[in-house]
Amino acid sequence: ALDDDLKVPAVLDKTYGNPLAKMEKLTLYLIHYVLGELSYRQGKPGDAKSFLKTVTKGHPSYAKAQYVLALMKMGLGAKNKDKPRLDEAATHFRNIMAEIPDSTGDKAKKKLRILAAFGLSRVLYEEAAQMEEDNPERKAKLDEALRNYETIERLSPEWGEALFERGWTHFLANEYGQSLGIMHTLQSPYFDDRYQPELHVQKAIVYYFNCHYDRVYKTLKIFEDEYKPQLEELKKVNGEDRDTGLWYELMKKSSASSRLSSGPEKTKGDGLIPVRIAGHMAKDSKWTKLDGTLTEIEKEIGKVKGNKTWADGPLAEEVLNLLDDARKSFIKITGKYVQGESKKQEETLQGFLNRGTLVRLETASAEQGWLEAGRALQENVTRRRLPRPFIPDDTYIFWSWRGEYWADEVGYYRFAVKSECID
Repeated sequence: ALDDDLKVPAVLDKTYGNPLAKMEKLTLYLIHYVLGELSYRQGKPGDAKSFLKTVTKGHPSYAKAQYVLALMKMGLGAKNKDKPRLDEAATHFRNIMAEIPDSTGDKAKKKLRILAAFGLSRVLYEEAAQMEEDNPERKAKLDEALRNYETIERLSPEWGEALFERGWTHFLANEYGQSLGIMHTLQSPYFDDRYQPELHVQKAIVYYFNCHYDRVYKTLKIFEDEYKPQLEELKKVNGEDRDTGLWYELMKKSSASSRLSSGPEKTKGDGLIPVRIAGHMAKDSKWTKLDGTLTEIEKEIGKVKGNKTWADGPLAEEVLNLLDDARKSFIKITGKYVQGESKKQEETLQGFLNRGTLVRLETASAEQGWLEAGRALQENVTRRRLPRPFIPDDTYIFWSWRGEYWADEVGYYRFAVKSECID
């Protein structure tokens, strides 16, 4: 019921043998999935495959087993020395989407189907990126990836990530107007609380490929002005010496709903994890699971202390000791996770800023090429209005941007963009 992937799998691993192997298949295959996932995380790919492949189509754990197998085919997992087989990974992802209908009302299954859609689209993107631009199969893969992203429900919690990845897919397909339109959506008030530093880098790269160098510089300045201060704040937090328990407390304070709703300006310099980054970390499934377990332990402690029948007896004392030990154990695990994740966010943001610097250097080099070719640089340039973007059919209505965001337009923006490159 708690979806525990720490304690229960370890118990099953120690007790697995003939008694468990004689259980009915419905239960046995569930155990096989749990042990297969555990083996994957422990860096035992051979054992993981042996367990997971026994979970047959139609079993409640079949789709979850297919997901782990897909990850392994992508070359992921500790000590997995297999060469990535993206085509086989795609097959596993398709198996999941075939097993779980898009109309399912089961939240856990719906989440897994969404993960499979993301996984399949990423595999298709990776395969397409390795093909020549004139290869028709390349376009077919990118089109399929886009269709999968579009299965993610509009305005759902996962929609922002789907939009962002669609932006890169359109970019790879040389559909720059669609890519810029998606980024325009992601910069709308609807996504105000979304942590998305790479969005600015993506936008700068699109402008770079179209030789809009003045727009590259403007985009990078907005990016650096917003995220360099956050990086400095995060470095200070990560540089402080604290034990795992204090890391857990830091995350609880940083991700408190009242703080997240306050925004970056009001929380700047408060000594906690920068609010946008904290909100991003709080959405991670591992944090949700670990924090949820600790919340459940606290509830049980409260139940024991509030039971007037036996609260003062030896049984209550024994149970409270067990619960307190469990609490300390999970706080240590959770605090360690928070510490590692906070450092990871620092490194990732630093990486994005470094990429921005590289784009700036490449842009300066390209401008030098313009000067050598006798072409003037773009300074205070005024561009003529371009024809409206392509309209797919008469179910769409064209409406030019007038500085306002409307809910029914979010996600459908398109830019008219023209290359200004010499060639």
